[in-house]
Amino acid sequence: SYLRDAKLSYFSGNKIKGALCLPDTVAMIGSYALYKCKDLTNVTIQDSVTSIREAAFTYCSNLTSIKVRINEPLNIKPNVFDGVDKANCTLYVPKGSLSGYSSAEVWKDFVNIVEFDEYDPDAKKYDVNGDGVVDVADITALAKYILTNAKEEIEE
Repeated sequence: SYLRDAKLSYFSGNKIKGALCLPDTVAMIGSYALYKCKDLTNVTIQDSVTSIREAAFTYCSNLTSIKVRINEPLNIKPNVFDGVDKANCTLYVPKGSLSGYSSAEVWKDFVNIVEFDEYDPDAKKYDVNGDGVVDVADITALAKYILTNAKEEIEE
């Protein structure tokens, strides 16, 4: 797995767990880049990305949220999100771009498309896991933190 020449290349299945926030140096998500990363739960795609190639997220079956910081939906192949549960994976899009994503091929297949305001000053303080989205994954991360610290205090 590697990042090379501003391209997210190939991560073999299950190497990435939890949240993935792509750096803003990535311009292209290559073909099969995250293929079968079944433990990937959240992904943030920066506005530096200009291309998402075929099957990039195919069989990322446990994705619960995708945050796209790109104002205009990219034209992507129909198989980019094959195997992603589009009824249970929320697509977060920049404020003002809901209608574009709701009508764009492939993107419109997500049942839950929600706008976010990047400049909401409170949003970042509730983003416990740092994936750029405030959701159930943050609650889980916070609960694990509390339980781990409570266990350490009890053992002391």
